Amino acid sequence: MTDERVKFDRAPFDHPEINIPLNGAAPDNTSGRAALLADDRLLQIEAV
Repeated sequence: MTDERVKFDRAPFDHPEINIPLNGAAPDNTSGRAALLADDRLLQIEAV
């Protein structure tokens, strides 16, 4: 990776993660990001 943002953990590469729907269908985002990420139908995989 040659992007300086990756090297120094700067946005948008500071906290990469992925959220995967467990049943193959993502829930609707009607209440904002915090509510969506709290949904138990998503599996959150943290950066490693």
